[in-house]
Amino acid sequence: MSRAATWALSAGVLLFIGVLASQGLSAIVATLALAGWGLLLVALFHLVPLALDAAAIRVLFAGGSMRDALLARWAGESANSLMPAGQIGGPVLMARYLVRRGMRVPDAAAAITVSTTLQTMGQIAFALLGVALLGAQASHVSLPALRASSLIASGLLALQVGGFYWLQRRGISAN
Repeated sequence: MSRAATWALSAGVLLFIGVLASQGLSAIVATLALAGWGLLLVALFHLVPLALDAAAIRVLFAGGSMRDALLARWAGESANSLMPAGQIGGPVLMARYLVRRGMRVPDAAAAITVSTTLQTMGQIAFALLGVALLGAQASHVSLPALRASSLIASGLLALQVGGFYWLQRRGISAN
């Protein structure tokens, strides 16, 4: 680790401790205790999609190791979660990481584009499943309100997928 990275990590840890202290450490610990072991189980369960996506990246990154793919995915997800760059910073960081590990720039960009597209399709499938489960369990909601909310959610989803397809066909991700 470079000297600048060590200083940045130290500053980040100190800032994190400062934020915890300013919010009241006892309140944070009480909230975590209220969540209990379920919070740890949720965090561990999150490793499943992370590992699956890393395995997919490894397949696309011919000759790369699972460790490199897992670290690339982890770094990308961290960037998406921590930085105010929307969901753009993570894929850029993942591609950059793969390039630093020996992948050609066009191949890294293509691998991360395919990975991001497949993630989006997975999220769409889960969203549609959620809409279907909502419809099946929403007996306390009037039928017209349920139909309207399902149509709005499905329409917005179709608009997103259509816009994504249109942008890809127009060459938005071309070199």
